[in-house]
Amino acid sequence: MDDLTLFDAPPAKPRAYLLTNNNTDLARDNIFTWTLPAWWVTLSSGVKYNVCPEASVCGRMCFAYDRTSSYKRFPGVAASHLKNLELTLDHLSTWEGWMIAELRRPRYAVNARVRIHDSGDFHSIPYTRAWFKIMKSAPHVRFYAYSKAVTTLRTVIAEMGELENFVCRFSLGGTEDHLIDTEVDRHADVFPDEAALKAAGYVDQGASDLIAAGADVKVGMVANRLARTRKRQGGKSFSQHQQAHTARQSERRRQAAARHAAQRAAASVGTGGLSRTPD
Repeated sequence: MDDLTLFDAPPAKPRAYLLTNNNTDLARDNIFTWTLPAWWVTLSSGVKYNVCPEASVCGRMCFAYDRTSSYKRFPGVAASHLKNLELTLDHLSTWEGWMIAELRRPRYAVNARVRIHDSGDFHSIPYTRAWFKIMKSAPHVRFYAYSKAVTTLRTVIAEMGELENFVCRFSLGGTEDHLIDTEVDRHADVFPDEAALKAAGYVDQGASDLIAAGADVKVGMVANRLARTRKRQGGKSFSQHQQAHTARQSERRRQAAARHAAQRAAASVGTGGLSRTPD
């Protein structure tokens, strides 16, 4: 018998609809969601993977990452989100084709909205490109996303062009906050309470998440209800926590550079100002 080249069998589609609308508030506005795990996750292979590469202080206060949230407490929910992620990692073109076909189905025909990621983020350039192909295939659907992947999204937009049916709202609290112009770029921040949100001049999205898909530059939300994450957030917004974190990092780097310079100066004095060279 001739040797045959073996190929991995294509995966079985995990469920009839990949997009869900189980959240009561989102379903009210005909919003469907695509959900990934938050931040660091262990894949089925045992490999660690960062689903939110630009996350920073937000990780400690993230609803979806907290072990007391429904995303973590219920094994079936966590397994479903992990399966979604692994489809995009291991079978990206298959997943893309499934999504394009799904969005042609009747339930998305009238006033459908899709929130890309109510957990997780645009974790790679190929994955983000796939989403842009999906969105281009469904001009009748309105897509939006909160994201900290500023560079990734701007790179793909430069390659593939802006889409009229997609609103990207950058979210503060990540490593790329410095790339967001808060007077120009549509963005979101998380505040400890409604009073702080209004005092900062932000529009509250509490009435409907579709506010995030609108034209307002500054959209805010009040901290989630989980006691542990609210305690961690304290009286600061995500952006304020990130600014403090960045300042601490800068100070640590400055101190390390000063120590290094002092060590080099001491070594130079010890050798009479001459650097030692091999014989």
